[in-house]
Amino acid sequence: MIRRSPTLIQMSDSDVQDIRDMVAEQREELLRQQQELAEVKQATEHPDTVKMDTDLLERYKAAEAKQQERNRRLGL
Repeated sequence: MIRRSPTLIQMSDSDVQDIRDMVAEQREELLRQQQELAEVKQATEHPDTVKMDTDLLERYKAAEAKQQERNRRLGL
């Protein structure tokens, strides 16, 4: 492994904590997405689950709106 020199960017403790919070939030979002995919897979295997479908649809609408807002802010 190639060792690189340390960064010269000055960071305060609050900057480091902000980054840690952001990484934790991204991990939680990834876990949520994986759980939703598992629920969708289960719903496709058992098509008689109707009450779960409306809940999933609402969550997907909210997630899609959040993703579109994020892409808009980033200029994608």
